[in-house]
Amino acid sequence: MALQTTFYIMGIIFMSLNIVILLGIGIGVFIIYKKIREIQNHIEKTVDSVQNILKHPEDTAINMGASAAASAYQKVKNLISKKKSKE
Repeated sequence: MALQTTFYIMGIIFMSLNIVILLGIGIGVFIIYKKIREIQNHIEKTVDSVQNILKHPEDTAINMGASAAASAYQKVKNLISKKKSKE
């Protein structure tokens, strides 16, 4: 095998590896960009939620009160049913 052929083969291998590496880097950048967009959207939704709470605290208080009342109702109901079952 001549020296020229050896260099051609090495060049083909080097260029092929470079193409594969560049494709891998491109795919990696795309995946990272997609994850960053997901994180940004999540942060925007969280900020919007917090801003909604700050703008309308009465709605939040109503929802929390309704949730607490439902929980208290279930606990009282369970206590009453336990007392009835013991009798």
